[in-house]
Amino acid sequence: ALWELHVNTQAGPTIGHLEHLIFASNASLSAATSIAQTTLNAERAQYLWMLNGETIPSFVAATFAAKRTATEQEEPGASYDGYVLPGVAPQSQRNDWPSYNTLVSALDNSLTPITSNDNGDAYIIRSITTKSTTSGSPDYRTLDTSQAYVPDYVRTDIRLYWETVYKKNNQKVDADPADGQRDRPAGVATPKRWNQAVMGRLMDLEDRLIITDVGLNPPVSEYNVVAHRIMSIIPVIPTPNNHS
Repeated sequence: ALWELHVNTQAGPTIGHLEHLIFASNASLSAATSIAQTTLNAERAQYLWMLNGETIPSFVAATFAAKRTATEQEEPGASYDGYVLPGVAPQSQRNDWPSYNTLVSALDNSLTPITSNDNGDAYIIRSITTKSTTSGSPDYRTLDTSQAYVPDYVRTDIRLYWETVYKKNNQKVDADPADGQRDRPAGVATPKRWNQAVMGRLMDLEDRLIITDVGLNPPVSEYNVVAHRIMSIIPVIPTPNNHS
């Protein structure tokens, strides 16, 4: 719970450190669910579960964290269905391999289940966050880890574009000109101009299959006359992965 509070604070607009947590457990389904769904229930947290797994849970979590870190820099919407965890021992007892109904229960209740096969592999069933309820009702809007990470990826992409390109080419800022007023000179950032630039970035991300429905969810920008800055709302709809 303290880690959850920490990363949520760090992700705030005045800090902007976008972090995600990965934990693991080899305890019973009920014990793991209690932590994942009750203690956490967080979009920025993931809880791997491998019943009676013989590899230390912290190693399991670190192994998958390394995989996600390496993969999501280039493929933020990655799907990990069936991903074999290197160095993680399979469950030695076949009775510990979760049944279909147990896997469904785990996925419904904030757990990323790990199971084993006859090849000696320990592998991910589906990579999900621990967010599954809101006020006691099911809430799967950020079920997959990709649905939680892609908005961070877009936020970082837009921020870097602003800092390294847009602001350098537009050292001044002003409101959009009123009807009948001449256009702002070149080098002046305005909400309309910035919004067009953001739209271009989003369409590029859509072409890369990272986000979808950009045309139906366009960015909105306005000028803050007190702070003299552009304020934007940028909706992000991650492209769903095919888990069927």
